[in-house]
Amino acid sequence: MSKLFTLNISDFTKGFAVAVIAALLTGVQQYASAGTVPTWVQLKTIGLVALGAGVSYIIKNFLTNSEGALLKAEPKPAVYSSSAPK
Repeated sequence: MSKLFTLNISDFTKGFAVAVIAALLTGVQQYASAGTVPTWVQLKTIGLVALGAGVSYIIKNFLTNSEGALLKAEPKPAVYSSSAPK
């Protein structure tokens, strides 16, 4: 996961995957239950659903830290002492 207010290439890849899956599930469910083939106008609607799902995912990743907490600062790294107890 990326840090708070940053995005990695994997965020965009996962966002694209979410968009494709959302569009396919929405389109297949609607038109399979109606028993029709979608028109160009309906395909545009499916594309807008995909775009909305992908943008929503990217915004969520932008607003969460590396642990998935929404709008919380990054946790401080643990500090290890190099001296062992005697």
